Amino acid sequence: MVPSTGMQLRHVPQLMPKPLDGIEDGTFDKALAINSMQVWPDAIGGLREIRRVMKTGGTVALGFTRYSGQPKSGLVEMLTAAGFAEARVVETELGFCALAIKP
Repeated sequence: MVPSTGMQLRHVPQLMPKPLDGIEDGTFDKALAINSMQVWPDAIGGLREIRRVMKTGGTVALGFTRYSGQPKSGLVEMLTAAGFAEARVVETELGFCALAIKP
């Protein structure tokens, strides 16, 4: 995730089993996860936690290679259930990406 106040990148190990403790609400403009959501113990809970730390209008991108094991079906519904808007899936020959905005 990239804070809006600079280009510093922050790596949060084991992001989804635990809440993002210590990160204030509305801190980030963007969030990115690649080939990981399919192993989160609670995908919708993890998405809600990402939404919490994002600013209004912020964008989340969940990228998956064709080898990730993540099905495309249900991603839009999960993002919507977590409180995101304008959720959609974009496909390429190498994989797909689910995109959404925090309203």
